Amino acid sequence: MGQPRTAQQFLIALLCLIATSVSGAISLIGGGASVGTNCLIESTTANDVILVFAYSSTTTIPSLASGYTDIANAAGTQQAYRVAWKFSSGGETSSGTWANANWVTALIYRGTNTTSPIGATSTGTAGNSATLTYTGITCQDSSGNSWIAAFGGAKSATAGMNSGTTNLTLRENGGATGQVNALDSNGGVTSLSNQTLTVTGSGRWFTATVEIKAPAVPLSAARKASFFPFIRP
Repeated sequence: MGQPRTAQQFLIALLCLIATSVSGAISLIGGGASVGTNCLIESTTANDVILVFAYSSTTTIPSLASGYTDIANAAGTQQAYRVAWKFSSGGETSSGTWANANWVTALIYRGTNTTSPIGATSTGTAGNSATLTYTGITCQDSSGNSWIAAFGGAKSATAGMNSGTTNLTLRENGGATGQVNALDSNGGVTSLSNQTLTVTGSGRWFTATVEIKAPAVPLSAARKASFFPFIRP
């Protein structure tokens, strides 16, 4: 028969249980990418967060699809983009229509913050080369539970958009010759440094980086965590 636990051992076990139950539980459900003004996505459930990056090889900014909230948009030299998000109502299998887009890519996340899922962003980074830069960000949520999604559109890319970077995992790109891609941190982080991706075909490009926030720690759990350290063996 084992020795009885001390109060300190009990405290450690309890705090581990609390941390497990209140930590972020974001997961990637899927996504999609396609040439045109929309893309197919995995079927969603209610309150999944859908992030969409719509890219145009003209200076006309893609329109905002119905139900989405704009994060950022811009027109540059010979190109334009829009990145936006929404809570899914459930059962959706399409990104919606983004008029004027030449390519659309999307990512779907579950287990996010249910009131304010979008945190820090770095949007509108642009260049004219064969190397895209996904600008780093420091997350608003310092707990390490936020995920970071990154999107790119490269007007002249003929290959290379189907690769990840040092700290970003490729999720979607519309095929080896696709001109957009969607990547993410593949887990919770507190920040992301600048990431670069070299493609075949030098030309204009846009990128955007977005923090996806996890649920906030319940106040009741925070109170427990502040109370139990006063226990002594």
